[in-house]
Amino acid sequence: MNIRPQDVRPGGLSTPDLVQIADLTLDLRQEELRDGTGSRVDLRHRSFDVLRHLVKSAGRVVSKDELLATNWPGLTVTEDSLTQCISDIRRLLGESGRNLVRTVARRGYMIVLPEQAAQVAGDSSAGPTVAVWPFETDASVGSHTLADGLTQQIVSALGRFGELRVLTRNVTRSYKDRFESSANIGRALGVDYLVEGNLRQDGELTRIDIHLSDTRTGAQVWSKTFKVNVTPSNLLAIQDELSGQASAMIGSYWGAIGAAEYRRIQNKPSAELTPYECIVQGVIGIPTDATILEPVAKARECLERLTRDEPRNAAAWAALVLVFNSQRTWGFPSRSGEIGSVEQRLYLADLAVEAANRAVEIAPNDAFVRGLVARAAWMAGQPDLLRIETMRAIELNPNDPQNLGPLGNLMAYAGFWDEGVALAEKGIALTGPGTPRWWWWAFAKRAFARGDYAKAFDAFRQAYVEQLWISHLHMAYTLPFLDRTNEAAAHVATLLRLKPGFTVREADAYYKMWCFAPSYREKMCDALRIAGLPGGRLDP
Repeated sequence: MNIRPQDVRPGGLSTPDLVQIADLTLDLRQEELRDGTGSRVDLRHRSFDVLRHLVKSAGRVVSKDELLATNWPGLTVTEDSLTQCISDIRRLLGESGRNLVRTVARRGYMIVLPEQAAQVAGDSSAGPTVAVWPFETDASVGSHTLADGLTQQIVSALGRFGELRVLTRNVTRSYKDRFESSANIGRALGVDYLVEGNLRQDGELTRIDIHLSDTRTGAQVWSKTFKVNVTPSNLLAIQDELSGQASAMIGSYWGAIGAAEYRRIQNKPSAELTPYECIVQGVIGIPTDATILEPVAKARECLERLTRDEPRNAAAWAALVLVFNSQRTWGFPSRSGEIGSVEQRLYLADLAVEAANRAVEIAPNDAFVRGLVARAAWMAGQPDLLRIETMRAIELNPNDPQNLGPLGNLMAYAGFWDEGVALAEKGIALTGPGTPRWWWWAFAKRAFARGDYAKAFDAFRQAYVEQLWISHLHMAYTLPFLDRTNEAAAHVATLLRLKPGFTVREADAYYKMWCFAPSYREKMCDALRIAGLPGGRLDP
């Protein structure tokens, strides 16, 4: 089954009449811009038209040809006219909005608004509400600019995580200095989580402390300290880097908010999970070795019920792709706990493709959905579509580790070694010590494919889990190339204890399912035979 090609196009979310852009309000009904006091802000007619078109297409790349044809109909103009309009818009938005209008090389422009998250407030799967409190700072020269920039950019970056509802900076700024505790602020704003930060000088470095509080309990659930050397020349780069890292650590399903929400639901029966909690269960509630029946069954039962009750719930369809992938990869646990062979569970790719198609038809501009479309393409053995959808997902949210790490690995397995490793590397940098160990497999398997077996061994050690059978498989097929056959044989013995009856044929079937090239599989199988793994007939 093939995934139907999908173009990112307008229509995933309806555009409201009033749209908040940085510190300005765009009134599409009155066709005017207003500042925080309600006064009209002047913008050239053509530039306003370009801004309006980008906002109505928020979340997708709009080609230069489309912008020229729409805003200069019947006229022959050069791209210089469009470039001037983009410059006018960026100049008007100022520092707080500099990242909203993005240039996509050789393709066009895209605007991504934090308010896109608020537009889905009526969606029953929408997650917690988050506010970013204006960052505090001391009197150091330049620190106020950095504090304001970080506040706005973290708002914008968190807004790209579609499951969150993020308040605009204008809303939180109006409450500044009126409350003493995060719990009081949270109640006043009606939010579940509050991000706060403060900047102060620490010798020659600027220390930036950012923390996240659960306003329902007043408990701090996450904190991180950054120390940076800020200069006028690197100020904007520092803001970009820190806002990207902080938003990923906070807003991703695998970030602080996702982890906190999962802790709240671990003991809730499937039937009692809210739509958002059901999606959390499907995204982060499944362990790497999904032969453990209960969390997988809980996620599938809940998500299938949710898609029946809410067939327009894109996030639920997308999360089902993860469940089907996990079951196909690690084994389909029946109610009795029995695990089918690789061949017996290949049909799960068809279910994943169907779920991905349903999701992307509903929400084509959602980064989470696009990332799961990419995963379904990989399951269906369509590497080119995997690459296209991976790039689309990352365009929509360049700081989402749940796309970067997993999709980087899948890209690598499908033969896009360097691109995949680069994405996985960025995902690992964003998640830090909490990185899932399997994200290191891309590094190890690229090294193995290229004959650098010592490097492959080191990377496999980085990802090693003693209780996980595939860790022993990795060692068993890498060590013979380092003249360590006895150690490889010991890993084969452990592998057979963890997966009785496992053969070279089954190893090949796994790697074929995972889109590895025949040359990789042949080299692996030869090494496994040397290590003493029983053979079995290989399929062509």
